[in-house]
Order: sequence, then structure tokens, then C-alpha cells
Amino acid sequence: MLPAPTGKVLRLRSATGRSRAPDGLRRGAARQAAAPWVDGGAALEKFTLRYLDELSGGEFQKVLLARALVQEPRVLLLDEPTSSLDLKNQLDMLATLQRVVRGHNVSALLSLHDLNTAFRFADRLLFLKDGVIRGSCAPSDAPEALIREVYDVPVDIVSHKGIPMIVPS
Repeated sequence: MLPAPTGKVLRLRSATGRSRAPDGLRRGAARQAAAPWVDGGAALEKFTLRYLDELSGGEFQKVLLARALVQEPRVLLLDEPTSSLDLKNQLDMLATLQRVVRGHNVSALLSLHDLNTAFRFADRLLFLKDGVIRGSCAPSDAPEALIREVYDVPVDIVSHKGIPMIVPS
């Protein structure tokens, strides 16, 4: 949980916990991958001297991701991490997560309702309906029948530049 704003401006350094990283982890490889999000990169620099209640939902999401990444977790559990972001920032956030996961031995479990985003970034998909697992597969192996069963919508799966895309029929 981020500290609540008091009478002072909350600096991004405090919000991300940089000064409290244990055992020198702040210099680790996952932290370096997150550096554009944390260390004055264009993505977060404009938030450094603002109150938390002045941030939009999307800006707050970026700060939360930066805070999680500087702690160098082994596992990230993220519920709709792109929900308040525009398309560019969704892609930036998920590409950052993908770099951390693939390059730094971090596992990430995300809940996403945008199937095309999930198909683009996930290594594995888990389909749930009414709290029951209906299927699990790689994006390239997802059957149209499974998506139809879970979402009650007939779909076609087409390939665009090698990425499976879901198109309602």
C-alpha cells in the first residue's frame, strides 16, 4: 500500500520504496529492466512531485508497477494491470513486464479480460467461467470452441504478423 499523502508532496522515490530496498536489491537486474519506469525515465518523471490524489488511474497504475518491480519479486500477481491505461501505455507496461519475466526469472500471473492483449503477451492462458477452470493452453493452441464456451460468443482466431487475434464471428 502506498503511503497516504500528508501535507507534503509525495516524491516518486518514496512511493516506489527505493530508499527501503533490502540487501542492495535496488541495483539488481530486474530493477534495471524497470529503470525507465522508476529512475526519472519519461514514463514516470512527470509524477515525481505530485500528490497521489492528483494522479489519474493510469498514472497510479504505473507508479504501482514501478513500486512492485523495484522490490525484485519472484512472483507478480496483477489484477487488470492495464485497466486504466491508453493503448500506448498498455503496450509499454506489458512489454516491461515481459522483459522482466523473460530476462530475470520472475513469474507473473495476470488477470486480463482483453483477449487480444492476453494472446499477444501471455505464454500460457487459463480460461475460467463461473469460478471453474475450463481450459489452459498456449495462445497459439487456443481452440475457438473454448473461447465460445467461456464467453458465449462465436469467434474466429486469425493470425496477424504471427500473433493470434480473436475476432467475433
